[in-house]
Amino acid sequence: CPRVIVPPAAGVLSAGGLLDIAPRFRATWRPCGTGLLDDGTTTVRVPAGWRAAPRADGGLMLGRAA
Repeated sequence: CPRVIVPPAAGVLSAGGLLDIAPRFRATWRPCGTGLLDDGTTTVRVPAGWRAAPRADGGLMLGRAA
């Protein structure tokens, strides 16, 4: 899998009923430790050799570094 998208509030969005509603907030991803990013509801570990880029919808795009 060369890329992974981590949506804002990933734990909440795992509930199937929430998949049909529009997001009500935009996440702001902040560093919170070595290789970790946090948006206030979700913490993501960025593996070594990968890069993270915020998306316009508040999600986070993870991809292998070139």
